Amino acid sequence: MNKTSTAAIILIIGVVLLAAGVVALYSGPLLLQYLLWLGPESEPARLFGSFRFAAITCLIIGLYLAAGVLIPLGWGHLKTRPWARPVSLALLHVWLVWGCFFALPLIFAVFCDGLPLLHPEHVFVAAFCLLAWPVAPLVLIRFYQSQTVALIFQSRDAAAYWTDRIPVPNMALSFLFAVSGIACVFPILLNGVFPLFGILLSGLAGEVVLNTLMVCLLGLGWGLFHQKAWAWRGALASSAGLLSSAILTFPRLAYSDLLNSMNIPQYEAEKPQRTSLVGWHFAVIVGVPLLIALIMTLFSRKYFQKRGVPAFQDPEAKTA
Repeated sequence: MNKTSTAAIILIIGVVLLAAGVVALYSGPLLLQYLLWLGPESEPARLFGSFRFAAITCLIIGLYLAAGVLIPLGWGHLKTRPWARPVSLALLHVWLVWGCFFALPLIFAVFCDGLPLLHPEHVFVAAFCLLAWPVAPLVLIRFYQSQTVALIFQSRDAAAYWTDRIPVPNMALSFLFAVSGIACVFPILLNGVFPLFGILLSGLAGEVVLNTLMVCLLGLGWGLFHQKAWAWRGALASSAGLLSSAILTFPRLAYSDLLNSMNIPQYEAEKPQRTSLVGWHFAVIVGVPLLIALIMTLFSRKYFQKRGVPAFQDPEAKTA
């Protein structure tokens, strides 16, 4: 791919990111209005604690976070600021992990509906999920790692930025743990459901554990961003611990056990009863992203081995 076409792709990506950020920014108030009025069957007394309330609340938080990231990142692409490339790479690695939470449940839900395996709906969902995860992030990661892209971003602006001091793996882990900490809000809103080494916590006990986990993950995100050795050890321990906890807990559970622990309203609990989802499906949904996070943590070990190392130099930008 030549330099001209690569620059055009960067410009298109910038426009898409900027537009997506603006849409996310203006979608937040609309969803907030919908959250305050959920329709006649929402049972206002049980609004807090319903699955719909938890999902929309987290979606609103995610939209505002997305707007705060995508708008400046889109501007950085349009102006070809050097910091935009490593930040994009780091966020794509986060997408590679968190995409599992959206693709895998959709695949399991569709393929467990009792229809024939090669039903057109199955083929469409499988193709869409594979494109959204993991094909799209992997293709974009390869694009941003190319020397041509590095040269374009570096040649337009020679100023030094904070991204020059932080390796992309550190940045990716930092963003990943920060996002994971914020994501703890979702199970907290679902009666504090949390798998703990073979048992499923809920209620006050689960909420205490999840709030503690949220603080720890946010703290690890800060430490990883500043290349602290203790943060890497904490990231390794938390990834391995959460993975082990999911594997030991979810396969033992029936789908009804999860619904009962969430304590969601009856009208919501009755809707998914026909599904054939079982415990091991949830072990895969939670375990796969945790396994990827664990591998990413192990891969980044070399950046935490020594103190006082020289400032990070991007190999692609250097060779470009």
